[in-house]
Amino acid sequence: LLKAAEMGSPRGMYKVSECFAKGQYTTRNDELAFYWSQKSAENNFPLAYGQLAWYYSNGIGCIKDFKKSYELTQKAIAMGYLNGYYNLAFMYAKGKGVPKNKIEANIKEKNNVLLILSFKILYKYIAAKLPTEITRDVAVKILVEVFSSKSRYCIK
Repeated sequence: LLKAAEMGSPRGMYKVSECFAKGQYTTRNDELAFYWSQKSAENNFPLAYGQLAWYYSNGIGCIKDFKKSYELTQKAIAMGYLNGYYNLAFMYAKGKGVPKNKIEANIKEKNNVLLILSFKILYKYIAAKLPTEITRDVAVKILVEVFSSKSRYCIK
């Protein structure tokens, strides 16, 4: 993984970040977890934006910055990171990085639940209907396209 990350793979960078964050296959190191997540985000890997937002909101490998966390969460959602809706709901409910707003929190949470349920249903449908083997990555790409901001199916 480290070799892939060092060669410029955004997914490799993200995975290396996870390894350092969890202490998998290496010693836990929050600063290196943050570093590799940041490198992955610089290469526009959507999950890295969500991960960086988490790091900023919890001060993992960096100084806590709820506003930065909010901005990164918004960017992650725009790139198809559906769990970002859950993170936004939490931010609005607790007033972390944004003014406390229970109504907005409920809207974001409902969007998150609807998207995740739709994702699970569509994933099962796509996996069952395609004549060949389908990988999780292929299904995710299809579903991200369906729920992208360019799609008429997008819940905003």
